[in-house]
Amino acid sequence: MERSLSRQQLHDMIWERAVSKVAELGISDVALRKQCVKHAIPLPDATYWGRLRAGRPVNRKPLGPAPAGDTIIIAEKSPSQPEPIAIAIREARETGGQIIVPDKLHPLVAKTLAAARKAQPDQHGAVTKLGSKVFHIRAHPDTLERVGTFLNALVSQAKSWGLQVRTGARWPGRRCR
Repeated sequence: MERSLSRQQLHDMIWERAVSKVAELGISDVALRKQCVKHAIPLPDATYWGRLRAGRPVNRKPLGPAPAGDTIIIAEKSPSQPEPIAIAIREARETGGQIIVPDKLHPLVAKTLAAARKAQPDQHGAVTKLGSKVFHIRAHPDTLERVGTFLNALVSQAKSWGLQVRTGARWPGRRCR
């Protein structure tokens, strides 16, 4: 699929969201950066998004003159896969390998999330060291809901396979820290 944009449209997209977040174009962030360089579209520097989130002043670089034309054609490329891999993916999708996640949290997941919400973030902004009666996680407070959904899905799938999830359990032969 091809998409046609003006330089101004792409410039606005790049400065409203990080290059890695402009996914609707269907190309990688590296390919998008190359298009920006090719068409002389300035990119935010490494500190821009952090300063913006922190409420500090930021400078949005203006769009300069076009080197060649004002229209950018972006062609979405579908990844090519060897036939055996494509067959395996198709078969996995057809078998309906979906995980059903219950709406109600497993008690161990609920206890983990409660402990994580109370915990103070470390010097890197992550919550960790929640105690011995919960899952050992390291997560940013903003991602706790996703972590809870993932853990609930993990526990649900393990139970459907006949496995037990218990507090204080350790992997055989491994020492947990």
